[in-house]
Amino acid sequence: MQGGSKAGFFDDYADVYATAPYSFFAEDAAKKLPGIWSSYGKTPVSMLDLGCGTGILLFALATRFSRVTGVDQSASMLRHAAEKAQEAGAKIEFIQDDMTQFRAQRPYDLVTCLYNTVNYLVNPDDLARALRNMRASVAEDGLLIFDSHPGWFIERAWAGRTFRRTERRGDAEEIVEVWENPYDPERGVLRTTVTVFHRRGSGWTRMREVHPTRGYDAELVVPLLHDCGFTRVDTFADLEMAPVDLEAERIWFVAS
Repeated sequence: MQGGSKAGFFDDYADVYATAPYSFFAEDAAKKLPGIWSSYGKTPVSMLDLGCGTGILLFALATRFSRVTGVDQSASMLRHAAEKAQEAGAKIEFIQDDMTQFRAQRPYDLVTCLYNTVNYLVNPDDLARALRNMRASVAEDGLLIFDSHPGWFIERAWAGRTFRRTERRGDAEEIVEVWENPYDPERGVLRTTVTVFHRRGSGWTRMREVHPTRGYDAELVVPLLHDCGFTRVDTFADLEMAPVDLEAERIWFVAS
């Protein structure tokens, strides 16, 4: 995950995230992305994943590429990713950096930025900066694929709501996550507060992080991609390449 410019963003939460049941999105994307790049007539041999988190997408696709790199701002997320790579014997380079600053020294055939990572860039100027860096990191004949929650989805599904997740591991360990979502409609910014209570035996620990996010619609993002130098930009409601409508949970952007 990527968290704008906030130092330590997702670092405290990384240990919970690494063991929580959140891998389904990346695993599903790994199954469907080859069909996307094939439909564009591409056979990429190098891959860069921005906001790679614990590396789930990279592990699922690594054997398809000769060069694989993951970038994330969170040192703790990358620690989990590197440990998994070592255990699996996977040859993946991990770099700690902010995607508003990172530019690859050697371009990649495929650049991805998934799981609404760009929504954590609540300043549109930061989004524009990140997209310029993505353009510089994509090979001349390469593809950029990323997704974004649109503003209408954030307002409908999250704004002002509270969510709770409880996980039990045997009799002695329990994790309770509480997600609160106060929303500023004037700025279009959601300030998600994640509070995690972790019980081991008879003792509890508490962790709290604030994750600001902002919805980004195609009307804003597509012109930014053209301004960066992409000549073709397509939008889809899902990885089955369905058209975008107001029921879409996220918008997928494919730029070349």
